[in-house]
Amino acid sequence: MEIKEIKQRLSIETVLNHYDLHPDRNGMIKCPFHPEDTASLKIYDKTNTFNCFGCGANGDGIQFIELYDKRGKHEAILKAQGLTDIAPAIKPQTNQKPSEPVKMHEDRSEILTKIFESFKHGLRHPVSVKPKEYLKERNLSPDLLEIGYNSG
Repeated sequence: MEIKEIKQRLSIETVLNHYDLHPDRNGMIKCPFHPEDTASLKIYDKTNTFNCFGCGANGDGIQFIELYDKRGKHEAILKAQGLTDIAPAIKPQTNQKPSEPVKMHEDRSEILTKIFESFKHGLRHPVSVKPKEYLKERNLSPDLLEIGYNSG
């Protein structure tokens, strides 16, 4: 699942409920990211974002998870994916046949491999004189390097 899709499916309300945080009728809560006596963190349900007027913390549900749990971006995305109830945060490995999205990923890999191969062969194309000269000026051998060039 892509990050864009996670953000579309994950509401800020779901994230707050997960942490047992409930905004007041004005959409305000006490900011969990700094000590304070009054509510300074505003929840914007329409845009699925938050903003703290005290410490300046802001963002969407993924940033909230990242800040609240003191996690890295990748870990926060995995947790957000788990909160969407679409897929678990960590998928167990099984010996079953791969599902359709995995096949689509393999198709993309094959396409990218073909593209990179065509770039590698592009450097050997007779039209690619300038890139070969460029490499030779820097004492690099185009025959030994595994680099690519789009010869058009």
